[in-house]
Amino acid sequence: MTNFRVDLEKACQIFSIATPTGYVWIKQWNQEGYEGIKGERNRGGRPPRLSDEDLGELKELLNEGEYWTTKEVRRLIKERFGVEFSEDQVVRILRHKLRMHFSKPYPMDYRKPKDAEALLENQLDLTFSLLKEKGLKAKDIAIGCIDEASTQSTANTVRVWSFGKVRSIKNTTRFKTNTIGFLCYKGRKHKGIPE
Repeated sequence: MTNFRVDLEKACQIFSIATPTGYVWIKQWNQEGYEGIKGERNRGGRPPRLSDEDLGELKELLNEGEYWTTKEVRRLIKERFGVEFSEDQVVRILRHKLRMHFSKPYPMDYRKPKDAEALLENQLDLTFSLLKEKGLKAKDIAIGCIDEASTQSTANTVRVWSFGKVRSIKNTTRFKTNTIGFLCYKGRKHKGIPE
């Protein structure tokens, strides 16, 4: 086994601890050996305002909702546990202790049927069959997707906390169509269509 030495400041950087903490650990090692630093005893300092049990209960409560704003979680913690945190503290708890995601919800139009993908697949199969019946060969049929970009009546700007992918059912009615784009996966430009 190779034996090497590292100065205290470098060792503290490696373990991401403050240098004074390193000195405390050395003192405890010299007084009590391994038992003094293995972390099973109380190190002093202020106890956390939310215990591990509280964090477990908070996680269960948050799992009951699909997504939460920081203000909603802050209010929940105050009402349920009687502890008032700043929004920054709530963010640290959600991100680092509960490992929640912070993102914008993916907007889903309230009119979209639950089996929209199956309906689209059936419609594409039907269209492809009708084109073949009209005498077109597969090599003559262009396959692609079309999409439009336009102003929505409701903006999607609020980021929320969740444990998984967030979807938001809402009215996605647009004021007017600004642009349309077509991405062709298979096919080529027709002679009669301008660039």
